[in-house]
Amino acid sequence: MKNVLNRNDFWFFVSITALVLYLLPLMIYGENNYIRIHDNLDITVPLLKILANSEMIFAGSMEIIPNMMGGLPRLVYGSEFNYLLWLFVFFKPFMAIAINEVLIHMISYLSLCVFLTYILRDKSIDFKLFIIHISSLLFALTPFFSATGLGVALLPYILLLFLKIRSQEDIWFDWTALLIIPFFSNFILVYLFFLLAIGVIFISEMALNKKINYRLLLALSSMGVVFLVIEYRLLYEMFIGHNFISHRSEFVRKSVDFMGAYRGAHNAFLFGQSHSINLQFFYLLATLNLAIFLTWLKNHLSPIVSLSIAVVFIGSLFSGFWEIVLMSKYYLPSLFVITLISLGIQKSFRMFFAFLLFTLCCCVWYGFWYYQGWIEFSQNIYLLSTFDFSRFILLLTPIWYVLFALSGLIILKKIRFGIVIMAIVSLLQLNQAFESAQFFQNPKGITYQKFYDTALFDDIKVFLAQDPSNYRVASVGIHPAVSLYNGFYTLDGYAVNYPLSYKHQFRQLVEKNFIFNPNARQFIENWGSKCYLIAGNYNYDDYQKGGVIKNFYFNAELFYTMGGRYLLSGYKINNTAENNLQLEKVFASSSSYWSIYLYKITL
Repeated sequence: MKNVLNRNDFWFFVSITALVLYLLPLMIYGENNYIRIHDNLDITVPLLKILANSEMIFAGSMEIIPNMMGGLPRLVYGSEFNYLLWLFVFFKPFMAIAINEVLIHMISYLSLCVFLTYILRDKSIDFKLFIIHISSLLFALTPFFSATGLGVALLPYILLLFLKIRSQEDIWFDWTALLIIPFFSNFILVYLFFLLAIGVIFISEMALNKKINYRLLLALSSMGVVFLVIEYRLLYEMFIGHNFISHRSEFVRKSVDFMGAYRGAHNAFLFGQSHSINLQFFYLLATLNLAIFLTWLKNHLSPIVSLSIAVVFIGSLFSGFWEIVLMSKYYLPSLFVITLISLGIQKSFRMFFAFLLFTLCCCVWYGFWYYQGWIEFSQNIYLLSTFDFSRFILLLTPIWYVLFALSGLIILKKIRFGIVIMAIVSLLQLNQAFESAQFFQNPKGITYQKFYDTALFDDIKVFLAQDPSNYRVASVGIHPAVSLYNGFYTLDGYAVNYPLSYKHQFRQLVEKNFIFNPNARQFIENWGSKCYLIAGNYNYDDYQKGGVIKNFYFNAELFYTMGGRYLLSGYKINNTAENNLQLEKVFASSSSYWSIYLYKITL
């Protein structure tokens, strides 16, 4: 049996089987799966679908694509050198999403597997292959933010390439991969921060060794140049497109006091962030803390001591002990101090503590990015005020599982029965990963099919009996993405980068609501990426079928001037007369998530 457990093919079979089971609901239920809405169905999918069907993929950056927000420049839709876009070109939207999900989860497993195999190649310890493959599998089972493509999934492999180039162990294939992978990744959300981190390491080594590693410099430069070529439209906007002033120039980040920033850092360390949900709480963190404790003990503990540690630790996993420890406000600074001391003293575990220190620094940076003192300083610097540099936290997903692997090796090395501990923790974490799979989650009862509900919106188009390009609509209480996906041309929408002038114009549509809904003012003025009509006091992320808006306010005259003719409302609007609205028809069915009230502008 031990020989079987030390075979790569056995663990590869086990891991692939687990991944197939994890992805099976996606294949079986198709569009009846729950797919992430936030920053995915509400923006990424409709924008990719619009561009894929626009015949303007290679159009000039300032040419107008008319579908959204009255017409936006082509540069708003991102690069044509994006594999996600081409999935939408060659496949129907849901099939493109499904292919992307399968690739992300499968490649993430292989990516971390080859990385761990490389960094642990000199370690001779029983059950090493179990640690490598289970850590890689658990990484592959995290709920990735799929809009980044293969960016996060490939991070371990990219880091491996840089490590090989740094130590002159590279081959021609490594350089080829380095130049091809940018086409499958996301520069703005992931690899800008990865390259910055590698750049800091490069500069630090150069300063310590007083010598330039030209191969590493060439690798950094080459990958950076490829990304800049891919994102040439972004460069156009920043340095050439003087007529394009982004709405991001008026960004005002939310600010918190010192304790608020600290809590943000602590929460990021424990739970991650909405785009980086790593499932580290609490089994991974408990294992990490056990490993830290063991690094301070002598090797070859007696069987009695080993058994005692194993029993106490396993018992603690079911007792609520770790929740108390990890949630303590003193936990993060204590861990920071211990990590710094250990990094300086414990030569045998420097890789482990170096990864841990990087993780802590990213979480602290994330929390204090919103600290009011820092915002007061950075708000006066254009790049810092318009770009979200807190996204270093997106690099942490694979690092948590590298830490888990290194923790496992420490536990196996330090105490007997370590394999029992790692087997139990792995099973618990595996169960948590399956329970957290987005395909199994249905918190609001809204699936991909129900969210876009093409049948319902086809009925609306048939009723209107006009080419959708001849009129403009806006949504109330439902995401404009639903209308856009279904072929309507809208005056509202969600875009991370669009002309500032349109933000100001849209503000005039909704500013009457500001008196009654102060949050709407913050939503539009301080951020503004979502140009949404304000649905009274209803939250767009908390739709309530059958609801009524008692006081709806918008500038009907301006809306009509901008080409708006209809409102697609998820709620009945009471004060239609003062808004020059006329109810045309209610579209609903027993199987529909939405009830759509179609209102016509009567000017």
